This record gives sequence, C-alpha cells and structure tokens, in this order.
Amino acid sequence: MKSNVIELGEFFHKNKFIPLILHWFKINQRNLYWRRNRDLYLTYLSEIMLQQTTVKTVENKILEIINIFPNFNSFKNKKLEQLLKVWSGLGYYNRAVNLFKAVTIINSKFNGVLPDNRDSLISLPGVGTYTSSAILAIGHNQKAFPIDVNVKRLVERISGAEFKDKEIESILSLACKKKISYRSLAESMMDFSSIICKKNNPDCDICKFSNFCKSAFQKFENNQNTKKINKKID
Repeated sequence: MKSNVIELGEFFHKNKFIPLILHWFKINQRNLYWRRNRDLYLTYLSEIMLQQTTVKTVENKILEIINIFPNFNSFKNKKLEQLLKVWSGLGYYNRAVNLFKAVTIINSKFNGVLPDNRDSLISLPGVGTYTSSAILAIGHNQKAFPIDVNVKRLVERISGAEFKDKEIESILSLACKKKISYRSLAESMMDFSSIICKKNNPDCDICKFSNFCKSAFQKFENNQNTKKINKKID
C-alpha cells in the first residue's frame, strides 16, 4: 500500500489537484462567519461546535455564544452553567463541558493563547486527531490535513481506492510540491466535497477533476457507488 500511496501522491500532483481546488475555492468558498472574522478563538470554537453539528446550525448559533463568550479570556469570570445554557439546542453537551475545561487550561497553562503544536492541542479535553489537524491547518496555517468523511470521500473517489486517514494525509502531502496556504487547502476540500462531490448525486458535470477522477459519472446512492471502482492509476 505504501507504494500505492506514493503513486497516488504523484498522480494528484501530475493532475494539478492542489492548484485546481485552490482556484475553485477562491471563487466558490462558503461565506462563513468564522472565516470572515479570522482569529484563533473563533477557529477553535467553530471546530468544537462543528463536531456532530451541521455548518448551517453552527452559523445560526455561534453569534449567540460569542455574545457571552467572545474570547478565551471571557471564560475566566463565567461558570459552566452559563455555557451550557447558551449551548442549548446544539446537543452533545459533553462538547460544552470539554470546551469549558479546555479553555480553562488554555488560560492557565498557555496564557490564553491557543497552542500551535499537536501534542499540546491533543492534551486539551475534546480535541482529537481531526480537530488538532483542523486547528493547525486553519488556525495556524501549518502543514496539516484534517481528514473528515467528506474529504475522505473526495480523495477516495478521485483515486478509485480506499485508504486510511493517515494514508490520505500522505497522499496530500506528496501532492504539495510547492508552498501553499494549508488553511485554504483544508477549507477548499471541505467546501468542494460538500458542494460538488456530495455523498449522493455528486455534480460530476461541473467537477474540476472529472477528466481524471476514477469515479466520475458513476451513480451514487446512500454513499455507495453502483459500480465497483477498480481503475488503474495513469
């Protein structure tokens, strides 16, 4: 599988996957509040909220939360009960509990600054591999690749094979031959897989990658393609 990962990294590079998706993103990116108002706190808060919650729901709720909790420092004179109250309607309240615990650590151990290394991020309650990668890429613009089900679907459909998350990270890393914005790459793959390469009925007609995608124009129902993907990588 290692040789296949290397081969696919070259395949993605040769077919200009990175510049194509970044160009698409520049024109078509979603206009989200936490993107319009970039700061580490909003990146962190939005990523925690987006766990198990749709983008639309988070968009509708985040202003209510930041009205009471506008930054890391604002947690110092607040109680967990206040966060739980404003969190109402989002469900999965353990996220709010972990958020409060994590911000307490950020304020006490990291002087109110969101860490910029994976080990410190992973040490925070509620932050796992995906969320730490998202914070590193989107918040700190570091070389990291947050792989969720949507990004995984995009890469696997193009390549015509299934991969573990770590393998997808390697494929994307190998495809990045030049210095890029890792923030834009992460967000572009999130947006493209949600808008174009959808779970069901992907829009292959307008897809930037349809000329080299190994799954292009196949029918997808309930996230299963009707034909077995087994095409050779050129």
